[in-house]
Amino acid sequence: MNEEIKSIIKKAISRPAVRRALILLLVFIGLGSLLLAANQIYARKKEQEAAVPSVKPTVITTQAPGSGESTAPFVSPIDFNGLRQENTDAVAWLTVPGTAIDYPIVQAEDNQYYVNNSAQKKASKHGAVFLDCRNRADFSDFYNIIYAHNMRDGSMFGTLIRFKQKDFFDKHKTAVLHTPTDSYELEIISCAVQNAMGDYYISIAFFTPEERQAHIDYLLRTAKLRRDIALGPEDRILILSTCSYEFEDARTIVVCKFKGEFP
Repeated sequence: MNEEIKSIIKKAISRPAVRRALILLLVFIGLGSLLLAANQIYARKKEQEAAVPSVKPTVITTQAPGSGESTAPFVSPIDFNGLRQENTDAVAWLTVPGTAIDYPIVQAEDNQYYVNNSAQKKASKHGAVFLDCRNRADFSDFYNIIYAHNMRDGSMFGTLIRFKQKDFFDKHKTAVLHTPTDSYELEIISCAVQNAMGDYYISIAFFTPEERQAHIDYLLRTAKLRRDIALGPEDRILILSTCSYEFEDARTIVVCKFKGEFP
């Protein structure tokens, strides 16, 4: 009986009309799969775009970042009034030339909210680029930390992990941080892989020059790559931190130095 059924099916398939119908069915299935994939890609792109506020930087030529040479009142190249109309948590804008890092910096009352919410306070797996809640919003602390997700599509801090590659590290030496009251040029000092709850994160309060120097020594001693740039307790430091996968709770961090002198 089974052989007879197989024979009937074989003969049916051999008919031109049936073959054409099968071919059309396969074509429709293929087109449906392509449309589904395209829709998923479009949805991911829209979510990524939603992670960045619609207010873009307004470039205004004033003075060199952190130079302090101009006597004219400082005017930020970023429209912070516009940013804060979208989100009052906006405190800065970070750009790392040659990477996809070009985002507003927000700060919440804790370090959890912006892990799963965008800079527009909408639920998002991309989260936002945010300043540690323990830091002062004007970046006047000796030690400041900014976090963001390591996204596979390269957005947020998805390109930060490339600083572990020597060629990339050697080519990318600076970043720029804009705040409502100043613009700072940052020198990229080193790159390291740290534990999420390690010494780089546990404390941001260093009260004496000796405590600051000890922490600087730790950062430089544990660096995977570093530049020969002086870094002392009188300087300000910015840490860029993202998830890494060398071990459980690994974090790739990039250590930056604010150029200029501070009181």
